[in-house]
Amino acid sequence: MEEIGTQNGSKEKEAQLLALCDEVLEDTSDEDAAQQLEYLRHCSLDFTLKWNVPPGEVVFNLDKFGQLFNQDSLEIRRCPVNPRNTMQRIVLQAEPSLLKLHVTTGMFELAFGFRRPCPALVSQFFFKMMSVHSEWGFCEMILRFLCETAQSASRIKKRGNNGSKVWVPTLADITFVLMNMGVSFVALFPSEELQPPFTEGDILMNVHIQSERRPGNKTNISPEHNCNNIFAYLSEVLSLCPTAYEDCELLLLLTMLARVALNAKFITMGFVKIDVLVCVIANNVRDWDSMLPKICVALANVTDDHHNMCYLIRQLPNSHQFIRQHLSLCMISKLIDGTCVYQPPGTEINLAALRPYVRRMQPSFLRRLIPSACIESSSDDGAEEDDGSMEEQAYYLCHSLLTLTYQACNFQSLPVHQKDILLALSSDLKTLDLWHIGNCEKRWYRCKVKNQLSGMYTEWELVLHLMKPLHLFTHYSEWRPNSMGTFPHRCEVRGINCGTRKRKRTDDGAGPVPKQQ
Repeated sequence: MEEIGTQNGSKEKEAQLLALCDEVLEDTSDEDAAQQLEYLRHCSLDFTLKWNVPPGEVVFNLDKFGQLFNQDSLEIRRCPVNPRNTMQRIVLQAEPSLLKLHVTTGMFELAFGFRRPCPALVSQFFFKMMSVHSEWGFCEMILRFLCETAQSASRIKKRGNNGSKVWVPTLADITFVLMNMGVSFVALFPSEELQPPFTEGDILMNVHIQSERRPGNKTNISPEHNCNNIFAYLSEVLSLCPTAYEDCELLLLLTMLARVALNAKFITMGFVKIDVLVCVIANNVRDWDSMLPKICVALANVTDDHHNMCYLIRQLPNSHQFIRQHLSLCMISKLIDGTCVYQPPGTEINLAALRPYVRRMQPSFLRRLIPSACIESSSDDGAEEDDGSMEEQAYYLCHSLLTLTYQACNFQSLPVHQKDILLALSSDLKTLDLWHIGNCEKRWYRCKVKNQLSGMYTEWELVLHLMKPLHLFTHYSEWRPNSMGTFPHRCEVRGINCGTRKRKRTDDGAGPVPKQQ
C-alpha cells in the first residue's frame, strides 16, 4: 500500500510540473522564444563537431551500386571450370538459388579443400559476390571460405606442388569491384602523375552496364561490410604472397585505400578499417629509398583538406613510424607552401626541416592561406565570411598543423642527435602568439588550440627531461668520454677537483705507498 501511495504522489507531481510548463509556454511571447532560440544557437556546440570529425570526401555514388554486376546476375555455373569430382560438379552446376545453401553448409570447403586447390575463376567469382552481396553474414562466410582456400593453396605450394597457386586479385580486379560499388575511376586515381597501367575503357570492355538497378535494391545500401571483406581478403593473400605486387602496384593500392577510407559516411560510421591492410602493404615494400618519397607525395595529394590529412596519418601503422613522420612533414609543406616541397632524404626524419614551418603556424599568418587551404566555409548561408569566422578557420587550420607537427616529432625513442633540434622546436612553440591571446566564450577555438599547444610543449619538455643524464655534466663542465671509453671518477661527476689528491702506488702495483712519518 505504501508503494501504491508513493506512485500516486509521483504522478501528481508530474502532472503539476507539466501544467507549470504549459503556463510558462503560454506566457512566453514570440519575441522571447526567438531570443531563447538564438541564445541556444550561439551556445550550442554542434558546430564544433567538424573539429572532431573530418569532413571526408564524396567517393561512393550509391546510385551506381551494382550497375556492372549484382548478387542476382552472378551465377557460378557460368564459370568455365571443369569439375574433377562429384562434389565439385554439384556445387558448380547448381541453380543460383542453392548457392547460399552450399556455402553455409560447407559444401564448397568439401569440394575444394585439403589437396584440391580452388580454381582461380571460382575464387574470383566469390570475390565479386562478396563485394556486392547485401547480407553481412553471408559475406562473412564467403570471406572465410576464400581465406581457407588461400591458406590451403599456400600450404600445398610449400610442399612442392607448383600447380597450386594462391589467387591474388590484380589491381584491375580491385578497381572493377570498387567501380561496381559506385566509385568512379577518377575518384580512385585522382592524380594525373599516378595512373595505373590500364584505363577505364579496359576495365569496362565487354561489360554490360545496366541503366537502372532493380527496384528492390534502391534502399538500405550499405557497402561498409563489403569493403571490409575485400580489405580482409587482400590482407590475407598479400601476407601469404608478399611478392605478388611490385612496389609501384603497392603504391597504387595504397592510394586507392586512402581514397576509399576518406568516404564521408565511412568516417562518420567508423566501420571501415584499412589499418591492417596498410600495415601489410608497408611490410611488402622492398625498396624504401625510392618508394618513400613517392608514397608521401601520393598520399599528400589524395586530399586537399587539412583535417582529412590528419585522419589519413592516423590510419598508418605504428610499426612504420617513419612513414607517419615524413608524410606529416609533406602535408605541412603542402598546406603552408601550397605544394609539397619537402622530399624525404631517408627513412629517418631530420627535425631541422620542421623549424621553418613551426614558426609560421600562427593564426595571423594562416589567415592568408584560408582561401586555398580551407575548402568548406563556416558560413551556413553562403554569405561572405566575417572576421570571426575567418579567425575560426585560421585556428582550425592551426589545430591541424599542430597535429601534423606532433606526428612528425613522435619518435618511439628520440635519437640523441635530434635532442638539440627538439629543444629548439620547443623554444619555437613558446614564441608563437597563441600563448598571449585571451579566452572568450564565443571564441572557444582559441582555448582549444592553446590547450593543444600547451600539451605538446609539456610533452616535449618531458621527453627532454627524461634525457637528463645527457645534461648531467653541463652544470659543472662539458664532459666528453675519453679515448678509452671509460667513465669519469665519481668525484669528477660531482665537480670536485681531485687533482691534488694523487694516489701513489708501489712499484709492484700492490697498493698505495704508506705515508712518510
